[in-house]
Amino acid sequence: MMRNLKRMGGILFLMLYVVSTSGCFALFVGAAAGAGGVIWAKGRLAQEFNVPLDRAHTASQNALKKLELPIIIDRKDRLTAKLESKFSDGTNIWIDIDALTGKTCKVYVRVGALGDQVRSKDIMEMI
Repeated sequence: MMRNLKRMGGILFLMLYVVSTSGCFALFVGAAAGAGGVIWAKGRLAQEFNVPLDRAHTASQNALKKLELPIIIDRKDRLTAKLESKFSDGTNIWIDIDALTGKTCKVYVRVGALGDQVRSKDIMEMI
């Protein structure tokens, strides 16, 4: 009986470890925090806004300007927008915006190849 209990404990630990390191755990925790909140998953920050894509795009441009970051790429159509920039240390910044409806959108901010949560949060707060 004790042997089976140890085995089950080991399996449970392994399952929790796999889920917590897969990236899905952050998404699960973010979903549990409530809709519309900021979610960190797979190296990027995501947040829904109750504004049209055009307003989020303009706010993203203004955020980069306020932070004195150059806008290297700026593309937009009716459904998506993409901005790219760089910090002075050469770290890349990507901002992607997806229209969800005519009045809501989702903004994604990624800093660096692996994702820098602190810098991403600083940019998202400016948007």
